[in-house]
Amino acid sequence: MMLVGADVPRINAACEVVRGVMTEIGFALNYVAADRGTVISRITNRQATDKGG
Repeated sequence: MMLVGADVPRINAACEVVRGVMTEIGFALNYVAADRGTVISRITNRQATDKGG
């Protein structure tokens, strides 16, 4: 899973490049773009991904 802070343009652009490279070399990514607050709350949440973690 790749969580991306889409509301920060520099971070979003860098993550788009990383996603493209990783996909090109064969990684299967679950790319999740969200606002920075949501990204921080998901990173600190230790539950399963289907429960928001």
